[in-house]
Amino acid sequence: MEKRRTRGKIASLIAAVLLVALMAVPVSAATTYTPVAGTTTNFIKYLIVDSDANIPEAEFSFTVSAGAPATPAAGEIEVYAGPNPEKVVVGTAGKTAFTAGQSTTPGEATDNITNSTAKKYAHNTVAVNFKQVSFSNPGIYRYLITETAQAAGSAYTNDSEAVRTIDVYVQDNNGALEVQGYVMYKGNVTYAPKMNATLPTGIEKSNNYINEYTTYDLTVGKEVKGNQGSKDKYFEFTVTLAGAEIKDDNLYTIETANFDTNPVKTDSTKYTTMIQPADENSSSADGVQVKGSTLKTGMKVYLKHDQYIIIDGIPEGTTYTVTEEAEDYTSTGSSTTKTVTYSTISATDSTNGTIDADKVTGFENEKGGVIPTGILLSATPWIIVGLVVVAGIVFFAIRSKKKYDEE
Repeated sequence: MEKRRTRGKIASLIAAVLLVALMAVPVSAATTYTPVAGTTTNFIKYLIVDSDANIPEAEFSFTVSAGAPATPAAGEIEVYAGPNPEKVVVGTAGKTAFTAGQSTTPGEATDNITNSTAKKYAHNTVAVNFKQVSFSNPGIYRYLITETAQAAGSAYTNDSEAVRTIDVYVQDNNGALEVQGYVMYKGNVTYAPKMNATLPTGIEKSNNYINEYTTYDLTVGKEVKGNQGSKDKYFEFTVTLAGAEIKDDNLYTIETANFDTNPVKTDSTKYTTMIQPADENSSSADGVQVKGSTLKTGMKVYLKHDQYIIIDGIPEGTTYTVTEEAEDYTSTGSSTTKTVTYSTISATDSTNGTIDADKVTGFENEKGGVIPTGILLSATPWIIVGLVVVAGIVFFAIRSKKKYDEE
């Protein structure tokens, strides 16, 4: 009897050990599957600008990390931390780039874009490549994609949420592994998906990042005053922009609706084109487009009375300087605020500063002279002498004629 009890205890112990061992081994052991490589999915990167601005040269970067695993409750699917996140490639070497002047198309409502006539929308399709990653078992593998935040003070506005979660669904297809698909969520998602695919409250699918590029306009004009001021005379202005976002190949539209395309200075032929250097200009339906390199080195503009230009799409945070060659006129403008009225616009901003709103500036030039007094008084004696002489001539002419008639 004692031996049976001993044997029974040993059997129970062996059974317990086997149960523990079985529990420790996955239902689908790794050795029963040939690992499967991931494939490629993608997301959309939007860059939104004002309607009068051009798409700038811009680059955005991303990093990939493993998401947190999630233990399932009843009716949920287990989530594993994504293996080898360093092998997941986003875009081109972790980046996507917009080119200067890139074309624009309306945004998609499915991407949570509400189109506005005041805005333009450019987008890139960004690949997320999992081909260097192997998955050994069925399940959901979670990764996080984080967009690198823009520097403080940049003209670029970060997306409202820097992180996107990507779940890779791997399934058993008749004993072979296959990547079934990908689901992307906004933010750092930590839940275990339900088998019926119902999303919990607060979980939002998203396959895009949205960034905005904040720009403003700079208006520069000319007013001439004084009784000797010529309203046909052109003055040379130099407009210079500086800042990290002013890149050489970025294009800036200059509205040129109210001035001549071939101004000529009143006393020489110094000015041959309204904007110089001419070889960096390109025509546009809105006026003239110049490159950032022109504005960085100082763009020459020639304006006469009541004329002005508007430089569109200058990125927020840019510093600007406007100077002019006043010649023999008295010029007012400099760095202080000065009200200059030209056309229907009053310029009340200084001629240098930071672009943090639409700026309107310019120069008032004045040239006057006082007509010397006393000219008529000093000439009176000569006028009287002249009148006496004329009267004498008339008198003698009449007398001579009368005497001739009597004879």
